[in-house]
This record gives sequence, C-alpha cells and structure tokens, in this order.
Amino acid sequence: MIMFNIIYISSRTSMLNATIMSKVSFGESETIEFKESLSELPEGAETLCGFENQNGGVLYFGIKNNHEVMGIPNITEKTIRDLSQHIYDNLEPQNN
Repeated sequence: MIMFNIIYISSRTSMLNATIMSKVSFGESETIEFKESLSELPEGAETLCGFENQNGGVLYFGIKNNHEVMGIPNITEKTIRDLSQHIYDNLEPQNN
C-alpha cells in the first residue's frame, strides 16, 4: 500500500514546524506538491492519484508554487471531513 499525506497550513499558524519549512524551501518534487488553497482540491486529488501510482508523497495546501506560505483560513472539522470525503469519492479503487 502506498501512503500519502495531506497537510494543510492554517493561516493562524504563527510558527511552522522546521521540518515543514525545510520541505517548502526545497520546492516541489516527485513526492511533494503545493496547492495554494482548497479550491485546488480537484487538482490535488489528481496529484494524490499520481502519488498512489508511484512511491507516495505529501500534498501541502496553503503554500504557493513559489514557496510562499499563505495558509488556509477558517479550517474546521467540517472542512477536514469534506476534504477527506472528496478524496475518498474521487480516488479508485475504493477500499470498502
């Protein structure tokens, strides 16, 4: 089973974890992808499909392609549930 992670950067985060910042500073790669906002969720789902077909990866929301950390405002439990449901509904095969 290939693993992937989705990380959202909250706009309320005042100090980012050093590990995340080091990943951001190196930019995107075959296993790291940045999306500026959750409006890019359809593209993010495609990225996750690619990760699944390769060696896994990490998808970051709230970071521009130029490495600028924007953050995602107003993250709630419902936002996270909706994100998870969208990914589940749009990735195949689904594990039932």
